[in-house]
Amino acid sequence: NLLNLVDLSRAEFPWSIASKVRESSYMIFADVKNKFLQMALMATSFRVMRPPTRRRHRTEITVDRVGAAARSKAQGLTEPLRSSGVFVQLYKGLKDWHPAYLRRSGQSFRVKFLSERGVDAGGLYRECLNEAVEELFSPHLSLFLKTPNTLNEGGIGYVPNAKCSTPSHLKMYEFVGKLIGMSLRSDACLAFEFPSLIWKMLIGNPTNKEDLKSIDLAGMQALERLRNDPSIEGADLRFVLTNTGGEEVELMRYGRSMRVDATNKGRYCDLSEEYKLHEFDSQIQAIRRGFITIVPERVLGLMLWSELEELVVGSSEIDIGVLKAHTTYGSRSFERSATVKHFWAVLESFTNEERAMFVRFAWGRSRLPRSGHWDNNFTLMRCGVDPNRLPVAHTCFFQLDLPPYRTEDELRERLLLAINDGAGVMGLA
Repeated sequence: NLLNLVDLSRAEFPWSIASKVRESSYMIFADVKNKFLQMALMATSFRVMRPPTRRRHRTEITVDRVGAAARSKAQGLTEPLRSSGVFVQLYKGLKDWHPAYLRRSGQSFRVKFLSERGVDAGGLYRECLNEAVEELFSPHLSLFLKTPNTLNEGGIGYVPNAKCSTPSHLKMYEFVGKLIGMSLRSDACLAFEFPSLIWKMLIGNPTNKEDLKSIDLAGMQALERLRNDPSIEGADLRFVLTNTGGEEVELMRYGRSMRVDATNKGRYCDLSEEYKLHEFDSQIQAIRRGFITIVPERVLGLMLWSELEELVVGSSEIDIGVLKAHTTYGSRSFERSATVKHFWAVLESFTNEERAMFVRFAWGRSRLPRSGHWDNNFTLMRCGVDPNRLPVAHTCFFQLDLPPYRTEDELRERLLLAINDGAGVMGLA
């Protein structure tokens, strides 16, 4: 209750209570932070803070996956201002909405997939959000780029594209921030694959060299070697740097004509680190502007960056034990049947990527909810008597209908076919 009296967004003065609380945030129990966060989310929800308009507001967004989005991918239109992908269509449909309409705890709008069957009772909504975020971190859209670490090591991590700096691009980054806020509010666990530097800037924490190492470890190690090398004879270095987008930029005026030598190498290293720390400032600030229209800014100072990441993204690991603990069955006899035993054995044998694909097929999302945030249990139902049929998913209810497959191999084959082709999805999603 005392935390409600402190505006943690006003911590610029080191003597203020807000500053002291932020400095001590790592010592505050997670359940205290979560309770404070939930109170703030409730106080700023759509039910409490309605937008200042009396007009009837439309609540359905139409997305064309099989037409416009597919053509955009086929034509290689990666520039966000020319693309017609799912993310861009969603952005255009929601960009003029008052943020209050997106501050619902559950489903903020209904989705209609053009030329596709389906009535949105939650499943199409989750499917649309997941597709939009997956497109952000794919080769089909250039709003974000892989970090050097990801390119060198095959890991996961994306940063904003510094070339996308026009006002129209920045509006799209603001919408990315709104999606991050919606993921936190609704426990959607959308897969935003950001390094620590971006999460820190979202909550207003200072960044440092360690954050740069999470983006470009090899580049930072090269700067450290240069800084500590007593001699750099023979190295034709200039005051230029290749940025994340592959462009060469001058670190100072006439940098291309100025050589780096033993007397100025420290300045070169300092300027390089300074540039890297602020390379994406305008894009990340745009993301933050969108984020704080959905999540109140005053609560962000209480979080560590890793806590915010967990609240927004959840865990990418699909724990079958957790899924089992949140599963109900159509009947007790079905729960004890050989089909169910085969089903769990098949899921246990899946890779984590295949498990995520299964959850996506059955629920329209690729990650399980965080502990304590399961609003909806997984339901397994018996489906007919024909073992040649494919499993049927009802994504809005997180329900899977299983035919009576005779063997584990038969169940694996049919389930993978349904997951990869989506052939078993019912009309009501």
